Formats: sequence, structure tokens, C-alpha cells
Amino acid sequence: MSRVVYRISRISHLASRISHLASRISHLASRISHYRTIARLHYRTNDYVIIPAMSLNPRLAFLVSRITLLFGISFLFLWLHILDDAIITNEPAWYGISIAEFLLYCAFVYAVVPPLGVWLARRGSALGLVIVLLYAFQALYGGGINHIRHIFGDFRGSQFLPVVLNAVGVQVGDIRGHGFATVLMGMAGLGITPPHEHILASTIVTFINIALNAALLLFCGWALYLWFQAQRAALNSAQSERAKHIIAG
Repeated sequence: MSRVVYRISRISHLASRISHLASRISHLASRISHYRTIARLHYRTNDYVIIPAMSLNPRLAFLVSRITLLFGISFLFLWLHILDDAIITNEPAWYGISIAEFLLYCAFVYAVVPPLGVWLARRGSALGLVIVLLYAFQALYGGGINHIRHIFGDFRGSQFLPVVLNAVGVQVGDIRGHGFATVLMGMAGLGITPPHEHILASTIVTFINIALNAALLLFCGWALYLWFQAQRAALNSAQSERAKHIIAG
């Protein structure tokens, strides 16, 4: 009789352990389901961060389409300016390089990263908009304002970077003879341009460049503002959705 009672007791204890284990498994499954739901919400939030939905903001989609158009026209006129510098003004001779080298180095600067920026911007990336913004600023200065300064007899560079470098004790001498680095330093305003003249057609291209790139700067700044607005709204919406789910769970 005692053996029967002992066996019943062992079976009851085993059943209790199995029940406890089942309860733990159920609890674990519930936790896994909970975290999977949060992960899905987080994934949606990240979707908004990566692509803030041109479809969610028609104004942003409109601006990006206009930025693409403006960039294309600006890119064409910038290259007209570069060809004028290379062939008419003979700028490569100032740097001690050939015309072919000058055009190749300009292609490295303008024909790789800026188009990539447009491609990224069209896919909703703020980085792409920033790249196009920087391109527009450089094109506005290099292909526009700097040319106007030359017309009025000011052949210095921008002076901003030289002043900063001088403030930290770095003196910039002759920048010629360094190939690609020479072109980059010239674009950064580190050199002194020899006195020269521009033809009328070049000046007309310059004023068109100024108008195009000023508009491109404005549109990029506006698009970035709308992008951050869309991000904030999307994140707030996703966090609110997540909070409701947690409360409901």
C-alpha cells in the first residue's frame, strides 16, 4: 500500500513539474511574441528613418524632382564653365598640368559624388540632399561668384581657408606641381590666380550658374527641412503605436 501511495506521490510531483515547465514555456513564448512585435514596430520606424516616404510628403517629392532637374541643368552649365577655364582661360597651365589632367581631376570631383548624392536624395536620403547642397555651394562659388570677382580685378582665392590655416600656424606657399592636390587646393581658394580676362559667353554662363545654384541651394535647404519634419512625425507615430501595443499587451 505504501508503495502505491509513494508512486502516486511521485506521479503527482512529476505532473506538477510538467505543469510548471509548461507554464514557463508559455510565459517564454509570450515574451518572444512581445519582443517580436516590438521588433516589427522598430523595423517600421527604421523604414521611416531610411526612406521618409516621398509618398507621405508630396511637397518633399515635388522638391526632390525639381532638385534633380536643377542639378542636371547646373551640371551642364558647370561643365561649360570648366571647359572655358581649361581651353579659353588656360587654367591648367597655372597649376602646371595638362588640359586632359585638369578635366580628369574635375571629373573626379564633380562627376562621381554629386550624381551619387542625387541618386540618394531620390531614394529619400538626407545624406544625398546634403551632398547636393555642398555641390551647389561649391558650384555657386567656383562657377559663379569667383568669376565675378575676377571681372572686378580680385584674383585672390576665397581667403576663408587660408585665414583659418594661418590662424593655426599653417602657411600655404606655391600650390603648383601637385597634380590632383593642386586642383583641390585651387578649388579651396588656397592659390592666387594670375590676372586674366574672360570672354562674354563665359560671363553669361557664370550668371546662369549663379541663378541655377542659388535656386538649388534654396531647394535643398527646404527639402532637408521637410525631410526632418517627416522624420519627426513618422517617429512620433511609430512610438505612439508601440506604446499602445505595450499597454494593450
